[in-house]
Amino acid sequence: MTTEWLDLPEEPASTQRLDFEGAPAVETQRLDLVDEEQLLTERVRTPLLGIVAIGLAVLAGVFQGVGIAGAGGGDYAMATVLAWAAVGASAIAFVLGAIAAVMHLGRRTGIAAMLLALVANPWLLMQTLGLLGGGAA
Repeated sequence: MTTEWLDLPEEPASTQRLDFEGAPAVETQRLDLVDEEQLLTERVRTPLLGIVAIGLAVLAGVFQGVGIAGAGGGDYAMATVLAWAAVGASAIAFVLGAIAAVMHLGRRTGIAAMLLALVANPWLLMQTLGLLGGGAA
């Protein structure tokens, strides 16, 4: 391969590859450049969303526990506010856990957050205990 008419030096043999039929293929240096560009454009998948979801589910469980303790002490207004906060936090934790599980952003922690959010939801707890106890909920 001569490049005299372009005044370009010939490529060294180390940068030129041959395919199966003997024709020159793409340079190795260019392939490295393309790989670097692909690495820059690929998304890094961190488990951060799943961790946030499980933290929110734990917070919902704390809200529920403190609310139950408050109701046992006679502070029904605080218990009601904490119960609603626990319902909201567990619903958000469930949705974030589902997104994390589907989008591979902490799949295991997302699934754990979904399960914990179901347990930490006071409304679901009341419905479940009502069904198990046979009483009307």
